Amino acid sequence: MGGDGDEYYDFIREDLSTVVDDVELSTSSSTVTGGAKSGYPSGYSVTHIAVSAVIVTVIMLVIILGNVLVVVAVALERSLTGTQNWFIASLAVSDILVGMFIMPLSLTNELLGYWPFGSVLCDLWLSTDVLLCTASILNLVLISVDRYCSITKAVRYAQFRTRRRASAMIAVVWLLSAVICFPPLAGWKRPQPVRDDGLDQCVLSQEPGYVVYSTIGSFYIPLVVMFAVYLKIFHVTRARARRNLAKTVKLPTPKQPALTRSVCVSNKLNEIFLI
Repeated sequence: MGGDGDEYYDFIREDLSTVVDDVELSTSSSTVTGGAKSGYPSGYSVTHIAVSAVIVTVIMLVIILGNVLVVVAVALERSLTGTQNWFIASLAVSDILVGMFIMPLSLTNELLGYWPFGSVLCDLWLSTDVLLCTASILNLVLISVDRYCSITKAVRYAQFRTRRRASAMIAVVWLLSAVICFPPLAGWKRPQPVRDDGLDQCVLSQEPGYVVYSTIGSFYIPLVVMFAVYLKIFHVTRARARRNLAKTVKLPTPKQPALTRSVCVSNKLNEIFLI
């Protein structure tokens, strides 16, 4: 009897293991089938891809159109043709190029889940992405420095900021951006990873030295400079506001009633702080 019982329980365990294996196999096959339904390694359905592409494209077109209007206004509007607005136009140009050349390929790579355009275009796309994003950040730094000089040394800086010098400053921004983006094209990178299914991927260089080099030049140094410049602008404008307040608010005179004097001082303070 004991032997028959053991055989019975062994039979039950074999049936249970068979059922578990069948469940795992059906689950894995359904997962594969679900991925096959989407047709893309990203797992997105065709409807999801189409809707996302339309929404992102509309948003990018609005952004591009807004920046194009900024450039046109700076170029054609007489009141905006001052050299200080050239830096804003340079920033707008970098954003336009990002929207035109970087975002469409980035959207395709994200929605498909792999890179379908080959290794050459991958290298160019990544380098251009770094170039334009770095140029956008450095243009913001240039605008902040321009504001600081305009506030602290208005007359002298207005004489210094000629069209030729403003063009040279913009050229330096784009040159520095090119210096940061060029090393991967010269070989400072690792081979692009390949998916398990053999499809290509396109990611930024993971070489540790270049990662440190690019992040310091594209992010940390501009961050420190902009923080320091705007902090200095804050201190300068606050000190100037206090000096103006001290000059504007006068002590009450004996000829003026006390109530009238207090009302005048209150109105003058409101005017200053509203400005």
